[in-house]
Amino acid sequence: MIDLLLRRGADPNAANQPLPCIFMAVQMEDVAMVERLLKHGADANACLRIKSQSEQKHNLYSKPRRNTKLMDSNEVMDRQEEGRIATTEDPIIPSLDGLAPLHYAALLPGEVGVQIVQLLCDAAANPNHQATEDDSFTIRPNVNTRTEEPTKTEFIKSTPGTVSSTPERLTPEQQSLVGGRTALQLACARDYDYENAALIVKTLLNAGANPHLMCNGHTALTLAIASGNDAVSFTGFDDTAFYKIEILGSLYKF
Repeated sequence: MIDLLLRRGADPNAANQPLPCIFMAVQMEDVAMVERLLKHGADANACLRIKSQSEQKHNLYSKPRRNTKLMDSNEVMDRQEEGRIATTEDPIIPSLDGLAPLHYAALLPGEVGVQIVQLLCDAAANPNHQATEDDSFTIRPNVNTRTEEPTKTEFIKSTPGTVSSTPERLTPEQQSLVGGRTALQLACARDYDYENAALIVKTLLNAGANPHLMCNGHTALTLAIASGNDAVSFTGFDDTAFYKIEILGSLYKF
């Protein structure tokens, strides 16, 4: 039936809510369907336009409830303690806004991921497309809520607002590199199926992906190192990728 619709002129780009057709095929890991949709004109650079869960939650609860009950000093301290714990244990809610099919394909395990990334690149997907900026790849210090002393630093893929960026300190060259996640960065941050992740990285680099683009202070190379993917860290990049690590300290406070 899908073939019949496409042959009769159905536009694979006509609908984009909740997802464009090409996204569904990528998420289902259906190589043949991705190829078929691209052949019939599906946009390899389609972008999601979705509010983040935190924005939706904010809109839903934008009017705070009024609490008329008086609290004693012990209750106030307990509420403050709960607030500190809630702040430190915020759920990881990355934004979906601005993601392209390549972002999803770069995370697919197995050879299917490599094949779909190649199909998208062959269809002129932009390997340097940056999603909407969020708090992905930030570093959150674990804080003892009683003593408020940092205990250790934990690398996570997304955590709300813990990196202090200073745009006024960036050179024009550095500023042009900063943005949201790229497919290359997501592939490098994978902590599974390293072999195929390395093949995806190679495919993206061959398609012109820029390894120097940064998201919250991280380049593709630093993400590969943090994820422990040695195959990517030492074979996927040329020597020029390494010097970019030196400017991270001047861009962000960790």
